[in-house]
Amino acid sequence: EDISAEPDEVTTITTANARRYVRINGVSLEGFKMQNQTHGADTQAAGQWILRTDKGDGESIRVNHDILKPTFDWNAADTAKAVYYNVIGFAMISDDGEIEIWPTEVEKVSVTNPVKAEISGNIISKRDYYAATRSYDMDVEFYPYTTVTLTPTGAGAMPTIYYWISRNDKEKVPATAMWNVYQQPFAVTKSCRIHVMAIRPGFEESVHTHLDMTLVEPEPQISGSLTISHRFDEENNKYFITIEPDDKSLAEGTYTIHYTTDGSAPTLNSTVYHGEFPMPKEGGIILAILKEAAKEYPGAVAQHNISYIPSGIDGIDSDRDDSAAVSVENGSIIAPEGSEVYDINGRRVASTALRPGIYIVRVPGAKAVKVKVD
Repeated sequence: EDISAEPDEVTTITTANARRYVRINGVSLEGFKMQNQTHGADTQAAGQWILRTDKGDGESIRVNHDILKPTFDWNAADTAKAVYYNVIGFAMISDDGEIEIWPTEVEKVSVTNPVKAEISGNIISKRDYYAATRSYDMDVEFYPYTTVTLTPTGAGAMPTIYYWISRNDKEKVPATAMWNVYQQPFAVTKSCRIHVMAIRPGFEESVHTHLDMTLVEPEPQISGSLTISHRFDEENNKYFITIEPDDKSLAEGTYTIHYTTDGSAPTLNSTVYHGEFPMPKEGGIILAILKEAAKEYPGAVAQHNISYIPSGIDGIDSDRDDSAAVSVENGSIIAPEGSEVYDINGRRVASTALRPGIYIVRVPGAKAVKVKVD
């Protein structure tokens, strides 16, 4: 009461302000009544109260509320409202070397209620931080776009809502920024931070609401893979083809298989697989894709080759008269020029670097010959 000096007006408090009488406007205060604590006031005072500059958007500064005890009403209603304060006091260095303010006067400023936001469409995730900040802050992940609707809260005359869009949460709103006047819902198509405030006639601007919007491109929903197999029907001299999903847990009716036998790439318009089918007599290549109902895209193309071995080869032994021209050396088959080599499943293979097994060699102008590669 004996101090008549005017305080220095500051926007923040640092150690350079130590022992100065200062005034800092537009701050939020966070703390509790000391007398409500079970421990002694002396042990509870330090560090239990803080002010945040820039209407709760800036730096945190400790308030030693227990020393000078200014008279202001901090009650349950205050914690439920978005209000901020103008504080006058001494900037001092605490016992642990930290800057703090010893308040002599705290003026409560009447402010407009904060703005709520509603996010609609294409939301991947959303988190609301209202309980922690006394504003309606929100983190939103979306793809490929979403819509923001801003709504005033509280009773009284309708406020004017303003918003500003920055690139991220590190970019401050410039002091000279021309805020946009909100008139209708708007779309967000890229990552950004949206700053929102409202001003009601006769009141200060509201605490800012922050919407951190993150464009997240989801992993493509691609269907699984297929296995194509065949069996040879000796009676009908045909190969029969079976196509199955590799994921055996897929239930019938939750997927379709599309295939071609003419070498063309399969699409969702290609023949639908309903069960085992025979290959044409001339053989060929089977190409197939899996499309799961729950996935956006079909899976990778599965491929299977069928090359028919001429009829009459089964039962041919390697002691035929024409077998003398065919021999095996170091995993390779030596045969007359123009000969064709097939594995036991009927697939044509190279004649060198063969795996152990039975192979069939078709010699030009002669019958096929079975040979064994060890």
